[in-house]
Amino acid sequence: MGAAARLSAPRALVLWAALGAAGPPFWGLVNAAWSLCAVGKRQSPVDVELKRVLYDPFLPPLRLSTGGEKVQLIHFNQELYGNLSAATRGPNGLAILSLFVNVAGSSNPFLSRLLNRDTITRISYKNDAYFLQDLSLELLFPESFGFITYQGSLSTPPCSETVTWILIDRALNITSLQMHSLRLLSQNPPSQIFQSLSGNGRPLQPLAHRALRGNRDPRHPERRCRGPNYRLHGLTSRDTPSPVDPDTVEVLMTFEPDPADLALSSIPGHETFDPRRHRFSEEELKPQPIMKKARKIQVPEEQKDEKYWSRRYKNNEAAKRSRDARRLKENQISVRAAFLEKENALLRQEVVAVRQELSHYRAVLSRYQAQHGAL
Repeated sequence: MGAAARLSAPRALVLWAALGAAGPPFWGLVNAAWSLCAVGKRQSPVDVELKRVLYDPFLPPLRLSTGGEKVQLIHFNQELYGNLSAATRGPNGLAILSLFVNVAGSSNPFLSRLLNRDTITRISYKNDAYFLQDLSLELLFPESFGFITYQGSLSTPPCSETVTWILIDRALNITSLQMHSLRLLSQNPPSQIFQSLSGNGRPLQPLAHRALRGNRDPRHPERRCRGPNYRLHGLTSRDTPSPVDPDTVEVLMTFEPDPADLALSSIPGHETFDPRRHRFSEEELKPQPIMKKARKIQVPEEQKDEKYWSRRYKNNEAAKRSRDARRLKENQISVRAAFLEKENALLRQEVVAVRQELSHYRAVLSRYQAQHGAL
């Protein structure tokens, strides 16, 4: 969302039934208004591979403040749109805060209260309601966490590509019994055939050239958003981070060179050559001139005394050391070049994604300025 955006929660969160003939593969076919479900290029959900997450030092801290009022996990941008419906159709309209769950022996305090037997048995069917007093949403969030964000879509029809997804990177614990209780809930009222809430997730969609950005610095993984007083907000001019040293930026990717190549690039008895971190000086990378061999001088056998053989042995040893050093350097440069080629290909993909996002945000800014004047 924009740095100055005010976020407001919608009145209701609709659960979409993804079973049967009207399931995800058919959404884009059964209704022309849902065409993005079939042809969209920024669809959700996606597979979040941690190796593809880029650390973004300019991401604002994520804080959520309940302020004593109800807060839901889907929000629309009131700065640009007057209601949820308009925000769903316009760029940069929605933000969805997503939390993962992990089946474990213990449970999150919020889920323990929400999913206990006394509560869950009162809401078995669609439209059932039960009022819970003194249930604090702050208990739902981890004490400290990082987050990952990307540009995506609604995961139910009409699959509008107007969503900034914010994924909390620490899972909530839920017991197997609580998970089973959720699967016993029905999507239908008692008068209709029972249809479990389970199995209603949309399949993963291609990430394509979209960027996955995270606020966790791999050099300082312990630094996370902390609370309990969270508030989602953007950077102000006083919050502008210090410039980042390009040499400290690490592109997260998988690079596994052949062990034999690493062995040939490493000095025996020393640490293994690391193509990710090794830097060559300009002098080392200069092309080396071809050295002409000296003209051989034939030495008569009678003159090949002990001094001659000692001098020849030293010359041969020096030549061998020179050849070995040159071969070692060539091997190191080859392995380093292979790493840089892969890193460069990944960075090119990221540049494409960043340019797309920049174009998107320019359109949002232009729309904002058209409505409210220049910033």
